Amino acid sequence: MAKPEGSTARGTGPQEPLPFLLPGSRVGRYRIEQRLGVGAMSEVYLATDESLGRRAAIKVLSSKLVSNSTITERFLREARALARLSHPNLIPVFEDGQVGTPPRPYYAMELLEGGDTQKLLDERGPLPSPIVAAVGAQAATGLGEAARAGIIHRDVKPANLGISRHGVLKV
Repeated sequence: MAKPEGSTARGTGPQEPLPFLLPGSRVGRYRIEQRLGVGAMSEVYLATDESLGRRAAIKVLSSKLVSNSTITERFLREARALARLSHPNLIPVFEDGQVGTPPRPYYAMELLEGGDTQKLLDERGPLPSPIVAAVGAQAATGLGEAARAGIIHRDVKPANLGISRHGVLKV
């Protein structure tokens, strides 16, 4: 049986905050479907672009960080810089803005339906060397392209290396 969001098993571990955006709410031209996850810096939601009819991921800066103007500005600056880039190993950004009161920055990006490399490791265990080499090469290519544009990824880990439905790794 799945535990409800915001609860923990037997009262252990930190509680996950309740979702900031509820199913059916709107962010720009996107309708929120559900929360996909919570990280140290943000919450990510599954959404539908009601104008184009495509699914997307919405990333919203954590409420704990929104009062830090340096982090807020960096979050939006990096989203806008990524939106100007076009590379097969970078997740495309479609839109950015502010949502809620007080305003929290967000951006909409491609939904990676292939999961992430952490999920792959959890399901399959250690990967064969040729797959590890391919993952590393694709990650390095995407990170290199971002770095050339002045964007430094501050949290490279398997859970942040997404996989498209076509099997392409995206940072």
